Amino acid sequence: MKTLTKQIAGKLLRTRKEDSNKGDHGHALLICGSQGLMGSAVISTRACLRTGCGLLTVNIPKDERFIIQSTIPEAMVQFRENTIIDISNFSAIGIGPGIGKSEESQKLVSTILHKYKNPILLDADALNIISDNKKLLKIFHTKLFLLRTRKSLTVFLVITIRMKKELILPLPKQ
Repeated sequence: MKTLTKQIAGKLLRTRKEDSNKGDHGHALLICGSQGLMGSAVISTRACLRTGCGLLTVNIPKDERFIIQSTIPEAMVQFRENTIIDISNFSAIGIGPGIGKSEESQKLVSTILHKYKNPILLDADALNIISDNKKLLKIFHTKLFLLRTRKSLTVFLVITIRMKKELILPLPKQ
């Protein structure tokens, strides 16, 4: 896992052709929000679009759709109640802001970590879920990114400490 610096970010940014369209710049899936926690969904959706994502699908609870559709109409909406999510169509996935720590959210985080091998951005509740589940601690792959906030860093440290405890083998007896 690497820290995203200005130099690395500069290398990742590409100039866009004048005749390009949003379909030329990737399709992200953002799994966010739950009842009473849609502010984080709105903020993360706006951030995703502002940072250059071409197409964006936001996976949210159906009852909360009016908040996203009225504040960010350019985002496509997918309802979480549709339990089958075809993740193969996405260039990257972001998961965590406001999803809570329910059993459903835990299954969703686990599924994404097990099945998706492209870039994944973990934040907030996804990190909390991972820090509480020893099995999920072992799934980390090189295309995982964490948002760098004090809370996320604290949770990441907890995850790291727990991983080391799991991975440290006892010394052989002499």
